[in-house]
Amino acid sequence: PESKIVFPQGHKKYVLQATNTRTNSNDPTGEPLPQEPFWEPGNWSRCSATCGHLGARIQRPQCVMANGQEVSEALCDHLQKPL
Repeated sequence: PESKIVFPQGHKKYVLQATNTRTNSNDPTGEPLPQEPFWEPGNWSRCSATCGHLGARIQRPQCVMANGQEVSEALCDHLQKPL
């Protein structure tokens, strides 16, 4: 089935174009993405406690390529690992 977006009469229409910078050859600043692996902040872990209790969440850096593919941490050993 075909779909369309309908705006109320008199309302302005705005279009937001999003791009995935991981698939582009440049980052948003226009700088080329590194061809070597680099450290990137990883995903946050789940909270270690249930609702109403104190808990902790951990974010571990990941060694990734410019396309976002996670690779072995050994490939990033020569780089300073972020805290």
